[in-house]
Amino acid sequence: LVHSGSRSLGERFLREFGKDNDHTRGLERGTDAYEIYMQKHDEACTWAKRNRALIAQRFLACLGDTSPPQCLVDIWHNNV
Repeated sequence: LVHSGSRSLGERFLREFGKDNDHTRGLERGTDAYEIYMQKHDEACTWAKRNRALIAQRFLACLGDTSPPQCLVDIWHNNV
C-alpha cells in the first residue's frame, strides 16, 4: 500500500481557481478557466500516480525485488 498525493500541487491549483479568486460557485464547463483548471487537475493526478509508482518501486528495491511492481488498485481520495 502506497499513500501519496500530488504533494500540494492539486491544492495549489484549487486555490488558484477556487474561492480565493471569486469562483465561489465553481467553474462553468466549457469556459477557458474550466479547461485550464481541468488540465492542471489532470497534471496533479498524473504527478500523484507517478509518485506512488516510484515510491513502490524504491520500496521493493530496498527489499531486493527489482521486478516492476504490480499495481492492483490506484485511486486517489478525491475520486473515491
